[in-house]
Amino acid sequence: MKKSQDFVEKFSTILQKQGTISAKRAEEFKKLFKQRSKATFVDFLQEEGFVERKDLLNALSTYYEKPAFDVVGHFFDEHYVHMFPVDVMVRNVFIPLEREENVLVVVAGDPANEQLLPLIGNYVSYDIRFNVGLARDIIDAAREFSEYSIAEYPEMIDVGIKKEEQEANEVRRLVLEEEEQD
Repeated sequence: MKKSQDFVEKFSTILQKQGTISAKRAEEFKKLFKQRSKATFVDFLQEEGFVERKDLLNALSTYYEKPAFDVVGHFFDEHYVHMFPVDVMVRNVFIPLEREENVLVVVAGDPANEQLLPLIGNYVSYDIRFNVGLARDIIDAAREFSEYSIAEYPEMIDVGIKKEEQEANEVRRLVLEEEEQD
């Protein structure tokens, strides 16, 4: 049995055990996937709306025995994201999440990929701990948070600094007004 077929079988079984889908629905989904999808099985289930995001994440966590992390809506630290070329993150479906002391937490679509750890090690010297996430969402987040590089868009830093200065001045003004009233 090919690796992708093995994944489809095991993942379907996990979804059934979690009570997300019935055995009958699992068979229907597998047939539909085989007939018409060029995507991965998880992407297929997500795109077709057959299984909810939280249920897919729970099943991925069970399959890979890693904590699941939903990257949608998360604000990634650009410092960590910019440690890696965007094409490397997209091709290998990962994005750095956070650093805890000397450990870099990385969300990956396939944390069992044996080539991923040495690849990440080419760019950072941190110990790596993996979480699992939905591949399409990871790719979108990697592209989004790599979009504006500090080196390419230094004026964005200036705008941010000016905004912070304006906010600080406004706070000072309000404090002075309150002190004058007292």
